[in-house]
Order: sequence, then C-alpha cells, then structure tokens
Amino acid sequence: MKAKLAGFISLSETTQLALEQSEVALITASPVLPFLIHERSKKAPQLVITHSSSSASEIALQLSELVDQVAEFPAWESLPHERLSPNSDTVARRIDTLINLDKARVVVTTARALLQPINKEIFEMPMLSIESGRQQNFSELIQELTHRAYSRVDMVERRGDFAVRGGIIDLFPPLAEHPVRVEFFGDEIEEIKYFEVSDQR
Repeated sequence: MKAKLAGFISLSETTQLALEQSEVALITASPVLPFLIHERSKKAPQLVITHSSSSASEIALQLSELVDQVAEFPAWESLPHERLSPNSDTVARRIDTLINLDKARVVVTTARALLQPINKEIFEMPMLSIESGRQQNFSELIQELTHRAYSRVDMVERRGDFAVRGGIIDLFPPLAEHPVRVEFFGDEIEEIKYFEVSDQR
C-alpha cells in the first residue's frame, strides 16, 4: 500500500522564506512571531498589521525586548459616526509615532488604525515654541492654543488642555509627560516649569 503524505517544511526553512520575501503574511505560533519580525527588521523597517489592539500591544511589548525602536500606532477608540472626541493619550501616541516614523525599525498597528484618516494639516502647522525671557503677547498665545485645538478648561488634567489664571497659562502638550506652567510678567515669559496633574504643583 502506498500513500502520499503532504509535504512539511522545517522551521528553519519557514524562517528563511519569511526573511526573503519583501511582503509576507505570518500565521504562526506567537513565540515565533517576534523573532521573525526582529530578524526581518535587521534588513529593513517593518510594518506589522494585527487584527486587534490587544494583539498589537502584546506584539509591541514582546518586540521591545528584541528591537530598540518599536512604535505602536493605535486606533481611535470611537467610531466615525459617534460624536465622541478620541482619548487625548491616543492622539498623543498617534502623533508621536508619525513624527518619529523615520526612527522606528518596527511599527505595530491594526487594520482599523490604518483605515482611520489623518489630518495632514497637523504636520504642516509650524511648531509652537515658547521660552522664558522672551516677549510673547499673552492674549495671542491663548488664541494660538485655541487655533491648535487645545481645550480651554478650569484645571489642566489631560493632554491637549490649557487653563488661564491671572498671568499664568497652564498647558499640557500632546507629547509631554507632564503639563507646563507658563508665568508671565506683562508680555514677557518670566518662567516655564513642569507641574504634576495630581496636586497642580
């Protein structure tokens, strides 16, 4: 009796095939996946597209132990028809990934995130720069923050917030770890310092 068995290839052969192709769809055991992506990233930057945000976060975490420059590009939590503003931390992570795209060896994202539109005007707008000791019209800075889609609030708590108290403007830049307090003396910036959201100090 003769029987034909389906051919199998070894793990090393599979790895070699995955490394040689310019584009490849990988369906493999999760422990192997980060290794394959890591090996491919040695030759060229890699874009990894997963089916879910949790999967993207897990792969990005695993890759961070193998690759120095790993970025995760998250999707908006809200759907297009929902009248909800996206989470400010998600906005910051998306902007940060796009700004530093040329530095990343691996970018991990989801199909949903790639399909969500990006306003190119964000990247055409010149960087807002402020420094202590410089002349800066107080009212014009408030107008500029509003123009840049900062939300005016009573107390700064999230990225994208700003608050005005007397001659002080508190603001939380999208890519900053902590909010910033800008103290004015007339139209001169007297001091700039970071403060904590928890106690506003």
